Amino acid sequence: MIDISASMETQIGRLRKTFIDILDEFFHRGLHANLINFGSTMQPWHEQIELITEDNHVSACRWIDHLKCQGSTNVLQALEYALADPATRCIYLFSDGRPDQPPELVFARVRGRRSVRVHTICLNSTDAEANAFLEKLARLTGGEFCSQMAGRPKSSPLPALFFLHSPFHLLSLLVLHVFLITPFFFFFFFFFFFFLSSSPFPFLFTLFFTSKICPLSGSYVRQTFICTS
Repeated sequence: MIDISASMETQIGRLRKTFIDILDEFFHRGLHANLINFGSTMQPWHEQIELITEDNHVSACRWIDHLKCQGSTNVLQALEYALADPATRCIYLFSDGRPDQPPELVFARVRGRRSVRVHTICLNSTDAEANAFLEKLARLTGGEFCSQMAGRPKSSPLPALFFLHSPFHLLSLLVLHVFLITPFFFFFFFFFFFFLSSSPFPFLFTLFFTSKICPLSGSYVRQTFICTS
């Protein structure tokens, strides 16, 4: 769910790139999704959740590129549309403000729907009420809340997608390599070297097995730093 109210004008360029990055991940991982923008009214990309194929990946990126900011913040209409789709398992809500409706009305509509988690990302670092609304909405549904207060996320359900090139991400990858991948490599190297020394090709045998570990570690990195539903 993408807030395109008038106040999002300064955020929309970065948000377009963020969602195109997300769509790229969903396409390559064979995941399902739908997109909904909301200002004074809401507009879905498709009527229901779709598998992100090559064709509709292009269609979704074009839809994102044509987003224009206008109007107010009709969160409730967009939420109700997303929740009405039985295929919905979780919702990511990007917004910078309070809803048009009383917050308690929005909370009442999501109570009892704990099977659908709403992860909220607040793009306004100065509006305490907007942050409080989005944080409570996430908490009520068992989701996560991300705030850009002081330029840093409080918590992020999409760390690698939303902060893909951040120093934290790069440092985390470095730590992972130093403390996980490298020890595995040396363990298997010395194990096969010392205990299988009778083999005529111990070194080649070691390289074969370590080459099988690295792709698994790569998959672990993607699952650790990219949230999927």
